[in-house]
Amino acid sequence: EITGKEVTYLWKGNPFPLPNQIDAVFVVTPDVTHADIAMSWLGKTPVVFIEKPFDSELAKVQEVLDSMARNQVEMRTPTAVVGIDHYLLRLTPVIKDRVNVRKILDELGGGIGSVHFEMTEETLIESKREKTLQLGLGLDLLPHFAAMLLLFGSLDSIDFVQVLRAAQYQPLNGTDGSKLNVFDNETSVSGTCRFADFAGTLMDACFCAGKGIDPGAKALVLVGCNGKRVRFDMKDNTVYKFDQTEGNPIPLLPGTPILSSGKVYEELFKDLYNNRSDMLGACLKITD
Repeated sequence: EITGKEVTYLWKGNPFPLPNQIDAVFVVTPDVTHADIAMSWLGKTPVVFIEKPFDSELAKVQEVLDSMARNQVEMRTPTAVVGIDHYLLRLTPVIKDRVNVRKILDELGGGIGSVHFEMTEETLIESKREKTLQLGLGLDLLPHFAAMLLLFGSLDSIDFVQVLRAAQYQPLNGTDGSKLNVFDNETSVSGTCRFADFAGTLMDACFCAGKGIDPGAKALVLVGCNGKRVRFDMKDNTVYKFDQTEGNPIPLLPGTPILSSGKVYEELFKDLYNNRSDMLGACLKITD
């Protein structure tokens, strides 16, 4: 339980006053504002967490990295700028437990042959977010897929990304039922890529993401070198194996070891205020 710490929410109607010491800043604003907000907090707080993506413009991302490097040298209070992908961090309790990892690898025959990531939703595009999402759902959802690959290898090793299918649901309405006025891009995308795992072995990875798809699925699926599958289901927070006779899912690990999205931030706060490094360490390792 977290006690004795105040959380301050900033919004344009009530931006002040601020406490003298800011322990951490979480940037969860529209993508186009991420870099500018992060840079405004350099030297004023030990850490700035940015919900993916870092920004909507690559030039702005580089500006953040350059500013952060200067900050480490020039500022009395160096600031770490850390990217967060809450889908990846939801798996922290699973991957940090050696017993869990051993069970998963045993089920997969000792090794992973390919990685599949599904992130589809029945809901339509949020009407209030159509301007933020106007470049397409691919740029919004596929960073989650890229983050998942960090469990297995370096993103620098990706040698190609191939989009196999991009589609747009019709009629192109938002969640309020009216036609989207700004957004006119893909609402779903699927494809594949190849990357090298930490042992240097090339591995195939497939992705499928989008909205307006029924039924929706949010899961990381690993296919082992023996052809068996392990599914990390992020809708019911359970890790499954599959019956080889009928293909029915069977819980592989006890309980619901995958964190809910809300629990991720709770655990991050616990790390910050209780000198733990489970979640914060995962963020920093991914950023490096």
